[in-house]
Amino acid sequence: MSPRALLILGVLALAAVVGVWLTHGDREDPPAVTGNPLVPGLLDELNEVSAVTIRRAGGEVVARLEREAEGDWRVRNRWDYPADHGLLRGMLIALGEARRAEGRTSNPEHWQRLGVEEIDDADATGMEVELEGDGLSHRVIIGRQAGAGEGTFARLADSDASWLIDQRIDRYHAIGDWLDSRVVDIPVDDVVAVDLEPEAGGSVSVRPEPESVAGFELVGVPADAELLTPTIARSLVRVVTELEFIDVRPRSDAEPLEPVGVARYEARDGFVLYIHSYTLPEDGNAGAVRFEAEATEDADEAVRERAATLTRQWQGWVYRLPEHKYVNATQTLDGVVVDSTTP
Repeated sequence: MSPRALLILGVLALAAVVGVWLTHGDREDPPAVTGNPLVPGLLDELNEVSAVTIRRAGGEVVARLEREAEGDWRVRNRWDYPADHGLLRGMLIALGEARRAEGRTSNPEHWQRLGVEEIDDADATGMEVELEGDGLSHRVIIGRQAGAGEGTFARLADSDASWLIDQRIDRYHAIGDWLDSRVVDIPVDDVVAVDLEPEAGGSVSVRPEPESVAGFELVGVPADAELLTPTIARSLVRVVTELEFIDVRPRSDAEPLEPVGVARYEARDGFVLYIHSYTLPEDGNAGAVRFEAEATEDADEAVRERAATLTRQWQGWVYRLPEHKYVNATQTLDGVVVDSTTP
């Protein structure tokens, strides 16, 4: 073979090596330990986990969850409010079952690509999960997901090695994610009445109307006014569909409260939810609510018991709602109609 041919082959071989490095440079070498658990022994220790701390960028604690003697989980940094047991249980099982599908980078300079950089970094995108219990302690950084059905990038906090694991684990960076944030979930078509009574501004009433585009109509709209949008009535009803809060505090810690209004939602089965809305002057006039439930006279006993149980559960707490839910629960007549005579 001629020297020129040898030179060309050498260049091609070098190019192939460089190409492989560029494509797989973030992978652990050798991948001989793939298939092992991400956190060795954790699956057998899950029942011993008694505390979980979630951290985000800058090392900020998102939630500190602790298991009580009777087995209930509480969020310590939210006045021991009940935790979202389903979310927590699902994450713990996923971590316990997670296996190392493929080794990735051990170079700290490349961790950011996978979202597994040190959680103390101000720009960290991962979520650190610290597990504690009798004789156990683990810290895992959950990074970004690799793609549809391909798993999640993760790294043990005390190790340089990062991994693609065979479980999909979401990152939850807000306190509301870890609280048992469910309020009610009343399907739109089960709502028979909505009445909004603001402290200032005209009241709003919504009733079903099958002939309407939205399936509902605003009652008592002035003749010279038109709806802000054709579906505004349905938007007001949807407040109680998949209603969840995003934060909570004791009412005693939220005083003083400035009343904004009361919203009443009645369901077909006789269940009635009241949302009492406020602003918090000592917290930049942020919006807050409290909940109360009752049953109509013709409701059955199960509905009455449910309303009483929920009212006891909500008593003494003040909640924050997602912005769009709060806005629609505090609407006034001027906010949902426009003057059709205005050019």
